[in-house]
Amino acid sequence: MLGWRQLGTRWPTNDVFRVLALLEEANIPSRMPSDNMFFCNLFCPPHPGHRWEIRVRRRDWRRAIELLDREGLLNRAQFNACKP
Repeated sequence: MLGWRQLGTRWPTNDVFRVLALLEEANIPSRMPSDNMFFCNLFCPPHPGHRWEIRVRRRDWRRAIELLDREGLLNRAQFNACKP
């Protein structure tokens, strides 16, 4: 997926809905890898124990990290060592 970068963490099923909604509200395009495409129905989500990764465009990566950090969905300390 050229031009797309993983946010660096995987979220449980319940949190991934919040993350996707926040990114959409902030107009940050995001996508999930193709093997997760079946995960698209809010009314019948998969098992809560599954963990999912989300990718954003490279140019929006820093903005997405800051947004998720403000919302408490991300541990900022894990990204200080690997800044792009």
